[in-house]
Parts: sequence; C-alpha cells; structure tokens
Amino acid sequence: MKRLITLFVTLAMTFTLFAQNAKSTGLTDSDVKNWGKNYSVIDKEMDALGIDINNLDASSAAVKSKADAFLKKNGISGPNSLEKYVMISKCAALIVGETELDEDSMSLFKMLGQDPLGDLRAEINDKDYKIVNANKDLVIKVYNENEDKSEDFADSFDADFSTFFDFSSGF
Repeated sequence: MKRLITLFVTLAMTFTLFAQNAKSTGLTDSDVKNWGKNYSVIDKEMDALGIDINNLDASSAAVKSKADAFLKKNGISGPNSLEKYVMISKCAALIVGETELDEDSMSLFKMLGQDPLGDLRAEINDKDYKIVNANKDLVIKVYNENEDKSEDFADSFDADFSTFFDFSSGF
C-alpha cells in the first residue's frame, strides 16, 4: 500500500512540474515597445546572425553575445535580451494566430479536441504574454507592416501555422 501511495504522489508531483508554463524572461513594457519600434532592424540582424528562435542552443556563445549586444542597443534590456526577443516573438506569433483564427474555426478545433496554438502557448510564460498582449495594437501593426514587405512574414515570427494543425487525421 505504501508503494502505491508513493507512486501516486510521485506521479502527481511529476505532472505538476511539467504542467507549469515557460519561465519568465522578465519582459518589460519598454522591451516590447522597442521591439516594435526597431523590428525591421532587429529582424535583419537576427537573420544575419543565424539566430533560430526555436533552437537557441544551436547558436554559439559568440553569436549569442553579439545578438545580446545588438538587442541592448535597440532597447531590449537586461542580461537575457536574446531570451526576451525570443519570448516577444513567440508571444507575437500567438497574438497574430489568435486574431487570424475566427470563432467558427476555433469552435471546429475545440469540437475536434485540438488546440492549433497549444504547442506555442506551452512555450510562453503567462506573465510575459500579458505584457506583450498589452501592446497588441503594436504587434498587429508590426505584423501588417511587414506582411507586405516579406513573402512569408510568418517565418520571421516563426508562426507557420501549418505546424500547428494536424491534417493527417483528415476531416
């Protein structure tokens, strides 16, 4: 009986640990505003440096250091400015995704038991999201301005929504 109780307690603790959302980067309102103001310049530099927001570990320490210094010059403060940039970009992708999915689409996905943005939500800290979402108008403005300049703005936000949808099961 003790083993069974220990097993249940262990499982409950494991689920609790994994159920928590991503760690906060300590975003500030000014970080988000400066990201929006300097988005084009920042995006070009991150591309030039080869920064992949889904795999920061693939970047060398020297590249991360250059990215951090560049981001600080462009108003994203703190010792973890690269992580802040990644969090802002992911939050922006979620905001754009939420605005582009209409009620009917969301109802359909809910009925099918799917959340097309669930994987992205899991990578985002609630506190950081609230700060970016408070600047939703700026995020949408940046999206709209850059949608015309780029063939695939979703790639720069890493919001290729086809990765959120599982079409293999059919409808």
